[in-house]
Amino acid sequence: MPKKMNKINLARSIECYQNALSVTDRKQHPFRWADYKNSLGNALKHNSQYKEAIKCFKEALEVHTRTEYPTDYMKTLLNLGNAHVENNNLTEAFKSYQEATNTLEEDLLSKLATDDDAKRKLGEVWINLYQYMILVCLKLGKENRDYYSIAWEYVERSKARRLVEIFGQTKPSDISDEIWRKFMNLRNEITNTEKWIEDKEKSSISLGEKSFNDSELTNLKKKLTQKLENHPQLKQTQKVEYTPFSQIGEKFSDDNTVIIQWYILESDQKFCAFIYTRQSYQPYVWESSFEDLKNLQKWSQEYFDNLNSDQWRDQLPKYLERLAEILHIDELINYLPKNCRQVILIPHRYLHLFPIHALPVKSVNVNHPNKYFFECFTKGVRYAPSCQILLMLEKRLKSRNDSKFDHLFAVQNPTSNLVCADLEVEAIEKYFNTTNILSNKDAKKQKIIDNRFTSIAHCVHFSCHGQFKNKSPLESSLILANNEHLTLLDIFQLNLNKCSVVTLSACETGLTDLTSITDEYIGLPSGFLFAGSPSVVSSLWKVSDLSTSFLMMKFYEILLDKTQQVSVPVALKESQNWLQNLTVQEYLNQLNNCQKIVKPMQQKLTAKEFKRLMDMIEDEQIRIKGFELNYKLFNNPFYWAAFTAAGI
Repeated sequence: MPKKMNKINLARSIECYQNALSVTDRKQHPFRWADYKNSLGNALKHNSQYKEAIKCFKEALEVHTRTEYPTDYMKTLLNLGNAHVENNNLTEAFKSYQEATNTLEEDLLSKLATDDDAKRKLGEVWINLYQYMILVCLKLGKENRDYYSIAWEYVERSKARRLVEIFGQTKPSDISDEIWRKFMNLRNEITNTEKWIEDKEKSSISLGEKSFNDSELTNLKKKLTQKLENHPQLKQTQKVEYTPFSQIGEKFSDDNTVIIQWYILESDQKFCAFIYTRQSYQPYVWESSFEDLKNLQKWSQEYFDNLNSDQWRDQLPKYLERLAEILHIDELINYLPKNCRQVILIPHRYLHLFPIHALPVKSVNVNHPNKYFFECFTKGVRYAPSCQILLMLEKRLKSRNDSKFDHLFAVQNPTSNLVCADLEVEAIEKYFNTTNILSNKDAKKQKIIDNRFTSIAHCVHFSCHGQFKNKSPLESSLILANNEHLTLLDIFQLNLNKCSVVTLSACETGLTDLTSITDEYIGLPSGFLFAGSPSVVSSLWKVSDLSTSFLMMKFYEILLDKTQQVSVPVALKESQNWLQNLTVQEYLNQLNNCQKIVKPMQQKLTAKEFKRLMDMIEDEQIRIKGFELNYKLFNNPFYWAAFTAAGI
């Protein structure tokens, strides 16, 4: 009965639109006529009359032209592409989607160069266009593998687009540093204000507050328009130039590094993984089943529902084991070349929030068994928002003379309730020639923003509380003295152009916007990457204070060992491996060493703080007395897997 009724309704719709067209003069009412043609085409398509539908869409395009009606032109092209897909003419569908995306990017988004709010909303409306295009490329790729490269390119064009735009802005040679600085500050202020308003609208905002901020935004945009009129060269900095797949190898010169890039195709009820190696002309593409996506969605919901609970912590090894099965990690490893030494992971949407590096794997080497994914690669695993941003970070790093690790700027226990933070920073600072540390009550927001040492430091370390705000990611922050918050908005304004690594020894500092359907990489790591640091170490969940401090101490010990000279991902890999295998006996030795570090701190700390720190160490020594000496206390991934290295 429902199918019969649907057929009857479709027949009535077709007849209705045909009647409307019969009484509508194209010359007198061209736009209305084209609208009717478009609607008739959709009705015919749903009635499986594909050839007739295609004819209608093509006729509508005679009026819905790119120059006069770009938005309607895109809509009609999208409908035409969908009809071609239904009619199994994938090449023609590709052409329609390609023209539609070109119109979106070149005509609509480019004209909104300084209006990030409009860009964001437009991107959300048209995100399915990229999905349809990628899907058609994957289907065509089964016959012609060149289409897999094109699919990769459209994946890149759909990912972290706003962040790519910000990273890609380069000062024109005929613009002074002062004009450029003011222009960038103004544009960033507009972006931050727009996102703040949008985030507040998702939760709650008073009419007065909204009116004030809307007015402020209007004034900022007027200033920006005036600046663009005064300096037309600045308009050229707003266009995104993406790297074709064929040119990645020219800019990314490591033969032993592989990129795995995921993409969730909800329009086709699956997800896929692209594998890039410098030796390949096209990426290898792995595609999931419908059941895999269904399992991923179910698993994700359960994971987030229980996140940070005792049950979640205890069950984390099983959670990760199940995720490894859903993502088919062992299968993907089999497609990696034998000479692979490092893997760069580029997740998609909510996959950014999972410790993929810590997924359990079946051993690929009998002589050197590996338990976790990151252990399979001697140069470690790192993450990136997109390949394009990765290439931009590489380019920016090459413009510097070298990466140094001589100067530390640290924020130490600003809330005075992290016992281990004092120990952590005290242990870390001995590795540096120069240190500038803001501790306890001195760690105030303005002191960090105004501090000249942040702009010359090689390592920036935050040992403090952190929080991620899912409903308003730009308000995610590091918590400072007097309950002040260094928000993502503040971080975007920092100058970290001398920095080699930012380490966030705090909770939930690596989380990104879970709600974003456009895969905008909005989180604290993106702020520090934009501010100038090529690498950011951050965490995905609320971590244990003591295990974190030990991990951080080992991380810096390895990173700053001049005899090894390892990268940030390798230092993190080795420190995580060390912590998970730390035995009770070794831990006791570490605690004894900590007592030696703490005793000279008596002059720096208050009597209460010193006693609390010594008591904590003694309590821990007592707590583990009953354990077997070879027992591994921190073997559960909860203690070490939260930390990830993003960037280079």
